[in-house]
Amino acid sequence: MTENHLLLNILRLMIVSLILAPAGIHAILPFPLEVKSTSTTTIFAESEHRHHFRIATMKPLSGDLIARIAAGNRTLALFEEHIDISASATASFSIPFKTPAVKPGIIQPLDLTVSLAGSSSADPVEIFCQRLWIFHRDIFADKHEWLSGLNIILYDPAGKTGRMFAELSLPIPKTANFNVISKNKHDIVLTGENTDLNEKMTSELLKLAAAGAKILCLDPRKFQLSFNPAIEGKDDALPPSLHFYERERIVKLDKRLDASLWWDSGLPDKSIQMKTTSPETININVKKSKSPWVWCEIHFPDCHGRLIVTTLPLSDRMDRNPTPRYLFFAILKSFEQRE
Repeated sequence: MTENHLLLNILRLMIVSLILAPAGIHAILPFPLEVKSTSTTTIFAESEHRHHFRIATMKPLSGDLIARIAAGNRTLALFEEHIDISASATASFSIPFKTPAVKPGIIQPLDLTVSLAGSSSADPVEIFCQRLWIFHRDIFADKHEWLSGLNIILYDPAGKTGRMFAELSLPIPKTANFNVISKNKHDIVLTGENTDLNEKMTSELLKLAAAGAKILCLDPRKFQLSFNPAIEGKDDALPPSLHFYERERIVKLDKRLDASLWWDSGLPDKSIQMKTTSPETININVKKSKSPWVWCEIHFPDCHGRLIVTTLPLSDRMDRNPTPRYLFFAILKSFEQRE
């Protein structure tokens, strides 16, 4: 029996373990072989897509590689290729397919499996599997009435986020005058991308959150907030809580979304920084850096108000991947929950 056939027989007796890592889903086997997806797991319906993955091995590997994408029992794409990978080498492969149509409000799961066969008579051994999600392009196609009923406003002096909402036909009123936000009662206040939010403005936003409003600051160019949890809110209220998140916050809102591979690089070019200037005061800033913190939330438990600031880039990626627009929807839906 050849070494390759022996390895494949060992594979049949072993359990493949799946590990979710920031760079993708891995299949780690009990000998030196790794299969890794390098493509996003969220894809628009009725689109041409090419899904990439690579195989790394510490030993020479030869066999027939079989990759299958299926919706239930229906095969959408099948890729077969004979491979010869030398020791300590990596080989890349891709499988092209067209995603199926889905109705508004429906998210279709697909399954990618990668198998390896040592000869034409050997049964293929599954070495990797991954769940993909297919999304309708218009997340708000059947939700415009719900969206119109929200008491919501967008502060957008840069105009970038307002243009994105217009392209998506979202009925969200906007203003370039900050006084409209601070002097009028809105349940939800959005600040657009590339907005400069100085300490006076963020202090006003924090007061609105302490009164029960939901505040979402989308990828600000500048954000400065001095925050003292002991004195914010009403005298008899529970103190607010402060939370910092890396990109895993995305999948906490909706586990079907992609937490890493829908933007161009590993991390956004801005992140959220925290520094204490005294035992009571916390300074929160958005700065150019590759820190993993891309999300900050301040919760007021008594009134259920919240202030969220995120540096995740949504507008520029709306047409590239479903995650940005479905993430925005997931945030709005979370505002309906009492946390």
